[in-house]
Amino acid sequence: MNKILTGKTTDHLIYDESINRYFHKDIYEDFLKLKEKASSFNIDLYVTSSFRSFEDQLRIWNEKANGERKIFDDNGIQVDPKSLPERELLESILRWSAIPGASRHHWGTDLDIVDKNTWPEGYHVQLTPDEFNEGGPFYEFRKWFDSLLKNEDGLGFFRPYETDLGGVAPEMWHLSHKKVAYELYTKFTIEVFKTHLEENFERMAMCDLLYENIEYYYENYVVNINRPY
Repeated sequence: MNKILTGKTTDHLIYDESINRYFHKDIYEDFLKLKEKASSFNIDLYVTSSFRSFEDQLRIWNEKANGERKIFDDNGIQVDPKSLPERELLESILRWSAIPGASRHHWGTDLDIVDKNTWPEGYHVQLTPDEFNEGGPFYEFRKWFDSLLKNEDGLGFFRPYETDLGGVAPEMWHLSHKKVAYELYTKFTIEVFKTHLEENFERMAMCDLLYENIEYYYENYVVNINRPY
């Protein structure tokens, strides 16, 4: 189970060859239903990210920590990582990127989604708030899913980061499967988190800072979500 929780196996996944994405096998049918419903509103759901392995998340994390990948503030504006003290850099990364081994994307239950029909030609999607706010290319998709949630008809999905709870920044593109993700969420205990950090201490940038304040980072950036339960 710990390998599933920390993104170190694909045994629980199903592969959709048509879109080159992996999904938890128990959410795939609900995703297809959501995609079909969206198409009736002229929305073409495009999954920019579904399952993400520990190794993939580790690469993203270390590149951000080393200044090799862009970092953004709460408004989606790029910031210079070299201008930030180490703890501020860590918090800045955590606002938009999960700790390797503690990402909901490891489970295959969580998806980053945009509307392909409103994706401007030649545009590189950043997954920033402006893209989903009024005037952005994916604002209509956001409103459509808002209406589903309002009517309690999300077809099994919700937004774990819909509002700002002081941890991960709001992500209107991030959808999660209620039932299956919750089962894994309850199993990702602080003991699992602690063991994982200990096993990867040398490979993960700033792991020492995470470990020193493990309860804070676990409570604020791992289990701190908008719960639909």
